[in-house]
Amino acid sequence: MKHESRKLLIVDDEQSVRDFVISIPGWTRLGFSIVEQAGNGTEALENIIRTGHAPEVMVTDIRMPHMDGIRLAEQVRRDYPQTHIIFLTAHSEFEYAKQAVKLGVSDFITKPFTEEELVDSVRCIRSLGLEPSNSAQTRKEEWLQLVLDPEIAQDDKRERLTGSEVPEGKLIVLSVEIDNVEMLHHMGKPFSKLSLRERITYVLDNEPFDYWTTLSQSGIYVLLFQPDIEEEPMAGETFRLSRSILAACNETFPHSVSIGISSLLDSLLDLPRGIEEIRQCADYRMLLGEKSIVSYRAVAAMKEDLRDRKELTKRDLEQLLRRADGANISEFLSGAYKEIISTGLSKKQVQQFAMEMIQTAEELLKEFDPTFEQAEERFETRRKMLSYDILSDLIAFLDSYLKQVADVVSRSRAHAQDGVIDQVRQYIAQHYKDDITLHQLADQLYMNYFYLSKCIKKESGKNFRDLVLEYRIEMAKRLLRTSPMKSYEVAYAVGFKDPAYFSQWFKKVVGVSPTEFK
Repeated sequence: MKHESRKLLIVDDEQSVRDFVISIPGWTRLGFSIVEQAGNGTEALENIIRTGHAPEVMVTDIRMPHMDGIRLAEQVRRDYPQTHIIFLTAHSEFEYAKQAVKLGVSDFITKPFTEEELVDSVRCIRSLGLEPSNSAQTRKEEWLQLVLDPEIAQDDKRERLTGSEVPEGKLIVLSVEIDNVEMLHHMGKPFSKLSLRERITYVLDNEPFDYWTTLSQSGIYVLLFQPDIEEEPMAGETFRLSRSILAACNETFPHSVSIGISSLLDSLLDLPRGIEEIRQCADYRMLLGEKSIVSYRAVAAMKEDLRDRKELTKRDLEQLLRRADGANISEFLSGAYKEIISTGLSKKQVQQFAMEMIQTAEELLKEFDPTFEQAEERFETRRKMLSYDILSDLIAFLDSYLKQVADVVSRSRAHAQDGVIDQVRQYIAQHYKDDITLHQLADQLYMNYFYLSKCIKKESGKNFRDLVLEYRIEMAKRLLRTSPMKSYEVAYAVGFKDPAYFSQWFKKVVGVSPTEFK
């Protein structure tokens, strides 16, 4: 009997993507003797008709001219039901891509992708024994979409599910999410959600629970239907299963994952609430770190016990940066880390706190670095900050970033150090009428008091008090020449509190009394 050749078809409007997929040597190891290409859905269908050989696996982009991936998948599923379909999608298109779940799509792979990621996805299709026209899985996905649709009334959902094969009774939702998935995506590191689902089903197939799995934005949702046991034992069993899933993923999955656990839901109709609960669990994963298990019951209890958080002021950080005190930035962030942990801030609150620190640093950069390119650098810094799911990773990023800013300030201050006397004279000109001191000036310039005093003496040959008195005398001379003010009035106008003391200093500096000068 003649062995039929296995065919893989890559459909993408970018020639570089098609060339990359065709060049992958791993296809031979998986038994594909034919690897062909098409630039859009229309060309793909023409290829199948012309060769008379439907592909075993079709890898297709979603957005393409003439016929996009969704329409192509609909027609292939109808005419060639044995073909496995893998979607290539931009990360932001995930919600759009979910519309095709009912077509029995095997996997979604985000661009940019790697050779390992795509080959691993095809390997998983084989090892899981997935049926491309699995009507049972398709019905499950349709029911899930129905339950999660906010436009459909609850009574309508209940009526449409009545008499269906949907399991009755209570359930718990698990969210198995890839840690720092946004960062992995931007770094081009491979991950396949189908590969992740393979690890999960390996564990659950050996358990007495009925379960469903479906793709989520960052991993896999698991719907765990409750057998005939009470709520507390069910919660314990759920933690046990979560630990088993985590262990299986740690052994064979290339990236770390964390698991969120919803409360016990009364029925599938409560799934939207369960999804919201595990989203809140994902926020608290930032505090616990990678490979964590977060229960919504624990999150709810933590929220009730939260005490008012002491505000970490921008002024503290600004002073560190202005002093170019990189050595103490780590200590400052360590204190912030402990405060965040103790008060149980959510991921959104942590990101807001981090954003405030970045904005404070950027204001300093604009002041000390004239080459700071605001638009591009601000965007890149924010993108990196928002990509972290783990608090310790975010703190490490902030530590590195803020120390770089402190270094910029340090270099700028060193470059401008020779002109410190100009800053001193400018300050005196602006404040000579006030009761100013060297301590005030040192604080204003974020300089050490004794160091500033030495700089002034070195560059001017005088101390700060003498410079202030000289400037006041010069301004007094100007007023005596140009105004009808009396001597004592001039004394008060230029900052002297005692007219007699003013007269004494004026004669010492000018050589005549204020009255004689006028």
